[in-house]
Amino acid sequence: MANNQINKYFKNDRIGVFLLSIAMYDKMKMTDSKPLYDVLHSWISTNISAEIIKCPQFVRALTIAIVIVCSKPNHSYEDFFDHVHVKLLTCYIRSEPLPEPEIQAREVQCLYGIQIMSAALEHPGGMVLRLFHKLYQDSVISKESFELWKKEDEFKAGFDEDLETKTMAVVVLNSFFLSLAANDSDEEET
Repeated sequence: MANNQINKYFKNDRIGVFLLSIAMYDKMKMTDSKPLYDVLHSWISTNISAEIIKCPQFVRALTIAIVIVCSKPNHSYEDFFDHVHVKLLTCYIRSEPLPEPEIQAREVQCLYGIQIMSAALEHPGGMVLRLFHKLYQDSVISKESFELWKKEDEFKAGFDEDLETKTMAVVVLNSFFLSLAANDSDEEET
């Protein structure tokens, strides 16, 4: 799909997110890692409408594209979301001063992107857990957004059939959520 067609065909549904993530992936795979942030940020500014960028599902598409770029045979999940990827996610999650619920909506969409890619890659062992830890350690996603993702029991339009993949992810993430709860109790004591 030509870059100038992305805005025309984007809809806030599964197909729109998929098309957008593939377009971003294509741009990322053709760019060296050093200038990736500047090249992709410029490409997004030039080719993607502000309306789409403001849509929380834009972050889902970006997350999917990053996971695809990072997915290589024998690739460690510790190497996923390097500083450039973290900077991209942070930029588009907090691209402008937003009310907390809008930031959380974007953060939750990032987590859904990981969930979807885990299912698409047939649930590689440790992927979701390591990526969630990475996003938490790098302060990309707030504790509240992790909890919100865990509690939400339905996707937005066009995504309801992915609930089964979420159930599997939540089970795998039991230790992660226990550590979040432990961090809470440690903070309350101090």
